[in-house]
Amino acid sequence: MQALVGTFIKTFQRALTIEIDAMRRRSGAGAEVRLTDARALDSSQPSARLYTFKLLESGDRLAPHTDAMLTHAAGDARVTIVAIDDNRITLASRDQIVLDAAPYTLSVTPWFLLEKLQNALLRLLDMQDPCVASALRLFGKIEVQRLPQPVRLDHRQLNESQQRAIHLCLDTDLAFIWGPPGTGKTTTLGHIVAELLAHDQRVLITSTTNAAVDQVLARLAEQPDTRPYFERGQVVRIGPAQGQTFGAGLAEVTARHSGSLREQIARLEERCARLEQHIQQCVLLGATLAATTQPLQLDLFHAGQPARAVDLSPVFSARYSRALRHLTVAQQAALVERRKRRAELLVVGYRERIAQCRHEFSAREAGVVQQARIVLTTTTTLYVNPLLEDARFDVVIVEEAGMTILPALFFCACLARHKIIAVGDPKQLPAIVQSDNDFARKYLGQNIFDVTIKDLAASDIVVMLDTQYRMHPAIGGLVSRLFYAGQVRDAESVRDRALLAAKPPYPGAPLVVVDTAGWTTCSTHQGQFSRFNRATAKLCAELAVEAARSGIASVGIITPYAEQSRLIRDLLSRFPAEASAVECRTVHRFQGSERDMIILDTVDTAPYAPGVLLAGVGPYASSGNLVNVSISRARGKLIIVADVAYFRKSAPTVPITQTLDQALLAGLYVALPQDGGVA
Repeated sequence: MQALVGTFIKTFQRALTIEIDAMRRRSGAGAEVRLTDARALDSSQPSARLYTFKLLESGDRLAPHTDAMLTHAAGDARVTIVAIDDNRITLASRDQIVLDAAPYTLSVTPWFLLEKLQNALLRLLDMQDPCVASALRLFGKIEVQRLPQPVRLDHRQLNESQQRAIHLCLDTDLAFIWGPPGTGKTTTLGHIVAELLAHDQRVLITSTTNAAVDQVLARLAEQPDTRPYFERGQVVRIGPAQGQTFGAGLAEVTARHSGSLREQIARLEERCARLEQHIQQCVLLGATLAATTQPLQLDLFHAGQPARAVDLSPVFSARYSRALRHLTVAQQAALVERRKRRAELLVVGYRERIAQCRHEFSAREAGVVQQARIVLTTTTTLYVNPLLEDARFDVVIVEEAGMTILPALFFCACLARHKIIAVGDPKQLPAIVQSDNDFARKYLGQNIFDVTIKDLAASDIVVMLDTQYRMHPAIGGLVSRLFYAGQVRDAESVRDRALLAAKPPYPGAPLVVVDTAGWTTCSTHQGQFSRFNRATAKLCAELAVEAARSGIASVGIITPYAEQSRLIRDLLSRFPAEASAVECRTVHRFQGSERDMIILDTVDTAPYAPGVLLAGVGPYASSGNLVNVSISRARGKLIIVADVAYFRKSAPTVPITQTLDQALLAGLYVALPQDGGVA
């Protein structure tokens, strides 16, 4: 077994090295996050200073124990990310950081996390851990074991396929839950976790993004069978949450058991802050007294005269200041220096006590993690956070498993003593791999469903959730026919989506194809590759504004190109009232979310050939997955803007052309007027 594990790790190491090299070659590959509200903290490490900042945007690409560069108005500083808690981040730096030098930008080299993953995989070789059997089983190298278990909770509110998923997860040590769009994947996962807890299993839930982890956390918090675990502090969310934590944040749970310790740290930090301010006042007063002394030293007639003009009240009490007026300048300066030294000694003592308290608090955090019945975190946190270095779980559940690179999946599975559950959809977006190297793409970017399962429809360790609760039947039917062989049916409740379809634009039509019919032109800026189409950008902005004015609460505009997304957002900025209901992004930003109306702007047309994002072919092409995610975000109305004849001529067999053909059969056809406006 260990030899086989070594082969896997050697292969993953090579693929990761290729990917790291590709990321290094790409200019601007680093992640940049804007920060504000800089504050200094007392450091428990004499060689490092601690600072905390407020995050102005998502910290998804950040992880504790990651090295980074902090850029601000006064210069640059090398820092290490210590912790990310809610919307604040703590950084350690050997250099002093200026606190009033906004704006602050934190830059992280993304390959750092891949290097951490390489190190984590190498540790598996040294540990001789029996849990590696779970990883080999996930990758199809060890036979799946079956041991039927009774269902102990009531799941009658779930549909038949969702209940089959629960039985599969109980009865086997490897299960794949295939969740097409809108089929209640998170709801099903909540019931699976509850059932596993009823069987006294300790569960790890992990995913590629904080948003996905938070979505599962919210579901568990509202579920009656799992809510008591929150109340007992047995659900722990590790890492920065983008939404509500429901009291499950690691610091929150620890504070519930160690509230007095945290209050003590806060009191000590407050005293340190007051003393440091007092020290600064002593320094300023000392400088003032020195300036007063200098001219007196040049005048023999005034050498012993007291300096009554100097205000001593910033350092001493008003009464004591009056008593000190008869002293000479030198005597006053000596008293100020003595006061400063005493304050400095107190600060040293307080900092030592703070360090002790923080060390004790960290030890209690480790205890909280060890006692937790459910731990939720991202996959990267698993191999960068020391608290999880030796953690093992009865069951590991990987949400959005299809979007996770294979080496990270292998590592996650090695944390499972008994059972691994992969949840996802092989027909949606795969893992992002920047390298064009075939070896790297094969061993990093393949979907785990495709790696392990030869025939998804025939496999007895796969359950596909087959009822969708999101989309209008016209949209759901299109998605089902194109990507799921017609096996996904509509829940009765989606008929209510007709209320959304009735609203403008194109009232009454849930599915619309706006044909630009050769009237638009695709362009790029000089020296860039990202495409844009001014006419379709204008059209999409107008359609979104009209939808917002008609009462559609949430509108998504999806485009394959970042430049087109920027152009549309610029146009929307002219309508601030309506733009608040509209989000325009590339498709990866919409994975896992939904909107009342979706506009898909395909952008591509003459003089360019269709781009690989929409029309790519080959073993690692993801154009079909991109189209699937794009159109399946819509609840009530889907509008596709495309040059139909262009795609039929240039790429007749690719998913986007097939989507257009099917949509034209089931939906409304609209020809774009020559002036480029809304028909």
